[in-house]
Amino acid sequence: MQKAEERTRPRITVDAMATLQVLGASWDANRTPIPIRGSDARERVMCVQSHMSADAGLAGRLDVGEDMFVGEVSYCSPAVAEGAALYNIGIVTEQRLTRLSGLRRLISAFEPNESRKPGRV
Repeated sequence: MQKAEERTRPRITVDAMATLQVLGASWDANRTPIPIRGSDARERVMCVQSHMSADAGLAGRLDVGEDMFVGEVSYCSPAVAEGAALYNIGIVTEQRLTRLSGLRRLISAFEPNESRKPGRV
């Protein structure tokens, strides 16, 4: 792990609600998205907190507003804040998609009416 003075880019404090979905090897193995709160970010690493844990090494999808990040859970460690059990989760992001609502509208415009389903991307 790099020391603070060795980092080339500073950490940015983040205070946003989001969801993290840990992705499995099959569609059925994907976990239900869990609510998280962003705490800080730098370059390609996001640090979040959740009341649920996530296993290191698993792929994950992080949805923040209209942006979606795909990456890997790099660590998950217990933390205590104001008496509530929390987990600090680090996610190394590999891909980022932005402005997804526009993409959803575009996809919907090209689908035949009978194949449109709520919540599809």
